[in-house]
This record gives sequence, structure tokens and C-alpha cells, in this order.
Amino acid sequence: MSSSSTLLTVLILVTTLLLQATIVHSSSSITLDSIASDNPSSVSDWSSINEFTSADSLTPLQSAAKYNAVQMIEALLLHGANLHAKHPTTKETAVMYAARTGSTRALAKLLSKGGAATDVDGDGRTALHLAGLELYEGSGSEAMVHLLVDRGLAVDAMDSRGNTALHIACFFGGDVMYVAALLEVGAVVNKVDDNGNTALHFSAKTGKMEATRLLLEAGAKMELLNINGETALERARKAMKVDVVVLLEEWERGRITTL
Repeated sequence: MSSSSTLLTVLILVTTLLLQATIVHSSSSITLDSIASDNPSSVSDWSSINEFTSADSLTPLQSAAKYNAVQMIEALLLHGANLHAKHPTTKETAVMYAARTGSTRALAKLLSKGGAATDVDGDGRTALHLAGLELYEGSGSEAMVHLLVDRGLAVDAMDSRGNTALHIACFFGGDVMYVAALLEVGAVVNKVDDNGNTALHFSAKTGKMEATRLLLEAGAKMELLNINGETALERARKAMKVDVVVLLEEWERGRITTL
């Protein structure tokens, strides 16, 4: 055999071994694919169980919470995952990531395993605040409210700006059922934030018709002023939310008594 043939054979062998090693490593360690597919049986190396990934600085457990990967959560905890680990920047826990992404099954699993419903992130926000940021219509978010409140989380807990979960849901949120659930468990409808805004100020400014209806039915006071001297109606007018303006004007005139 010529030297060139021998060299080629060696190169092929080395390449094959490296490829096999890569395949073994990727299939046995904790990967985002194994988490997203909720497939703990594909993992045999759990050594990175509490490491923050370079991509998003999440632990495997936090990622599993985001993906609603209940089987992976069970396996990660069994192998020693830190249930209370916080994101290095936002200080969010796995419970918070489950709430933020509407992962109800993951949230229930984490809470049943001892996850803390009452933890706060770097801005003083609870899981209820975070859920109100991003949840969408039909997400089943009302179940999350009951899960968290039943575990001792105060529905009117305030973040560093004085916002409650109801404030957040009426400004950012996309699921009116989340607003309804917060009111159902006792959220104070006329509570004000550090700028004097009520939930009605927020729903009026952002044009959230159904949320505005719910707040009015729950006793929201239209006459309350924020620190800029604005009522909810004035905020709706400035934001040109015509439908909400009409609703509030009709309510103020007493033409609407039930919605």
C-alpha cells in the first residue's frame, strides 16, 4: 500500500471516529432538542444539569419550564436540578418562566415539587406579573392565576413601580380571561401604581375594550386622576381609542348599567 493510500485511510478513520464521538455527545448530553421534545430518555449525561447555557443563560430546568416539558422537568429534578435557580440578569426562576410562557402543566409540576410561587425577579415582579405580560387569548391563563394564588402569592403584590398583576395585564396582556381571573380572586380594581394610574387608566390607554368592560363591572372609578391629572377617559381620548372613549362616555352618563 502506498504512503498516500495509508494517509487517506488514516484520515478517513479519524474523521469517522470524530463524527461518532460528536453524535454520541450530542445525543447523550442535555440539549435544547431533548428539552423541547420532552424526551429525557435521550439523555444519559446529566453533568450540565445546573449550568446556564451560553445562548440564553437559562438552566435546563428553566428551558423545560418554557417549553412545558413536564417529563423533562421530572427527570431534571430527579437528577438534582436546582428548582430555585435564578437567571443571572433578570432573576427569574423556572416557575416564573412557566408563568411567562403560559406553560400551565409545567407550572403545576414545578409548584407540586416545591417551587416558590412568591419569588420576585429583579424588578420586584412575581409570576403573576410576568404571566400578564405575554399571555394571549385562549391560552388558559386563568388556571395559572388559581395555581399561584392557591400557593400563597398575593394577587395585589406590587413590583418596583407599584404595579400589580392587574395593571400589567391591562396594559400589556392579550388575554381578557386573565383579567377576569385576577378580579375573581380579589384583585383590588382601583389600586394605583406609583404614577397614580389604575388598571382602568391602562386598559383605556391601550384600547382594551373587554378588559375595560370587566373593570367597570367590578367597580372601577372613572373619576380617579393620575399624577398628570388625567382620568381614564382622558387617556383614551389622547390615545385616540375611539371604541373605549364611547364606552366610557356612555358609562359615565349612566346609559350603561350592566355589560
